[in-house]
Amino acid sequence: MGITSTSDRYGIIAIIIHWVTAVLIIGMIIAGVLTASSQDEATKIAILRLHAPGGMAIFVLTFARLAWWAFADKKPSEIGGQTAVRTLVSKWVYRLFYVMLIAMPVSGFVLFRMSEAANVVFNGAQSPLPVFSDYNAFYVHIAGGAILTALLVLHVGAALYHQYVLKDRLLSRMGLGR
Repeated sequence: MGITSTSDRYGIIAIIIHWVTAVLIIGMIIAGVLTASSQDEATKIAILRLHAPGGMAIFVLTFARLAWWAFADKKPSEIGGQTAVRTLVSKWVYRLFYVMLIAMPVSGFVLFRMSEAANVVFNGAQSPLPVFSDYNAFYVHIAGGAILTALLVLHVGAALYHQYVLKDRLLSRMGLGR
């Protein structure tokens, strides 16, 4: 497997960025749910100490991916035999993914700045966590999390559909199998 992509397979750089981002997204979704459902402030702070840098890592990886595609690599060819509707849906899901992978860290950053939560989470200020729902950025972040989760489910569902129903070995393009 080469550094750059071929006509039928992603290169190692694209694969690494994809899977690291995927793991981080899943971690961020879990951390968000755990934070929202926890009643213990110390637990919330501990989770947010991981959640915020994880979100920023996704932000940086997303721009690294966009730069990689713009300047260093070309994506593999589209999979043949797809219907026009499937191709259109696929393109829009990817576009929305990029929008959300930028919007979510931005909304989280704005929420931290507006609420001054960073003082509590990272600087050890002895005040309670702010009530995040007092800030509009919270609702943007929550809605974005729901949208991102739906996109993730759609993306994984489509990949599994390709692999096990269409049997077109789509997952091998992203490093899983030959």
